[in-house]
Amino acid sequence: MVLPEVIKNFISQKIELENLCLPHFYPDLNSIQDFQIGYKIDGISGKDITGKNNGDFNKNWYVICSAYAADPFFIDITENKSNFPVYFDWHGGNWKPIAIADSITDFIEKLKFLKDLESNPKNILKEFKNKFDLNNEFWSEVYDGYIIEKELPSDYTPLTDTEKRIQEIRINLRTLERDKQEGKLTLKHYLLTKRQLEKEILDLTQ
Repeated sequence: MVLPEVIKNFISQKIELENLCLPHFYPDLNSIQDFQIGYKIDGISGKDITGKNNGDFNKNWYVICSAYAADPFFIDITENKSNFPVYFDWHGGNWKPIAIADSITDFIEKLKFLKDLESNPKNILKEFKNKFDLNNEFWSEVYDGYIIEKELPSDYTPLTDTEKRIQEIRINLRTLERDKQEGKLTLKHYLLTKRQLEKEILDLTQ
């Protein structure tokens, strides 16, 4: 796979953010295929797991980065004339792409804007609401991820590893609830996973 230069440029910048919904992991430019494991490629057999049916991961999609919980950000490699709009979906179940940026350039600008806000987060919620569409399911969840920082003190410091893990678990719980409502999970799986996540939060906060 030969990546377009504009995508190489995005990956090489490796814009990592504190918000667990946003990009944190990036592929190696020399092994983009390895980063497709779990999305386009079966991690055990190495087989192609893309498809053409609703809910399948399309063969033209390429994951260009992922969030803390391996939720992918991806492009359609055929959309070069549109400068590669960026899509997102939560990992697991059927794939339902959410358009989150009009182009890769727009996505870079959004991430850099948020990176600046995270370094000076006093007005992050106000600025976020002015810049992003909260009717968009993804950006609404990103906003929720910042709620924990709503009343930040003037001597704000980045989240600890424990705080990040608690935030990640809370996001996973919301995703779990959504998957249950959409019928992606059995009741047994839902209840077991919910108990495990809630127990982990309890253990971390004791």
